[in-house]
Amino acid sequence: MKKTKSKKNPSQIFNLKRLHAGKFVIDSLMPVYRHIIGYKITLQVNNLDLHNFWSSPDPFLMIKDPLGAVLYTTEALSFNPTLQWRPFDLVISHDHPLDIECWVAFSSGAPYEYIGSVKTTLRRLFLNYSQNVGELFLINPILKERIPSYNNSGYMTITHMGEILGQMGPEWPQPVPFKQ
Repeated sequence: MKKTKSKKNPSQIFNLKRLHAGKFVIDSLMPVYRHIIGYKITLQVNNLDLHNFWSSPDPFLMIKDPLGAVLYTTEALSFNPTLQWRPFDLVISHDHPLDIECWVAFSSGAPYEYIGSVKTTLRRLFLNYSQNVGELFLINPILKERIPSYNNSGYMTITHMGEILGQMGPEWPQPVPFKQ
C-alpha cells in the first residue's frame, strides 16, 4: 500500500475560521510613554584650587560608581577660569550612587593631582539642574582633614541635562506578518 502525504491547509489544522466581527470603534486614545534610560549631561567647573603653578594644568572629570569602576572620563581641557566639557551620556538607573572626581593632568608629565569630588546620584543631579541649584562643591577629604579652615576646592555647575528616552512600546522585535 502506498502512503500519500496530503497537504492540509493550516487553518484546518488549527480549526481557524475567519469571521466578520463588525465595526471597530476607538473609544479613547492614550499616549504611549517612553521611559528614561539616562541623561545627556554638560558640566562646568569654576574656581579650582590648584597647587602646582609651574606647569599648565589640564583638568578632567572622572565619573565612578561606588565600587570604583570608571563610568566616564571627560577630555582634559587647557586651563581657564571656567571650564566646560563636551556633553556626555550616562545610562544608569536614577538612584545609582555616583562619585564625580576632578583631576588635573600637567603638561610637564607630573602625576595627576586630585582636586576634589562630589558624591551624588542622577536623581539629585537632575533635581539640582531643574531647580537651578547650580553649585555642587568639590570636596577633597585629605585637605578637609589637614586644614581646619578648608571649605572646598572649587565648584561644579550643571549647565545642561537632557533626558535620553528608551524605545516606545514593547522592547522585543515585532513578528513579521505571515505571507500566503
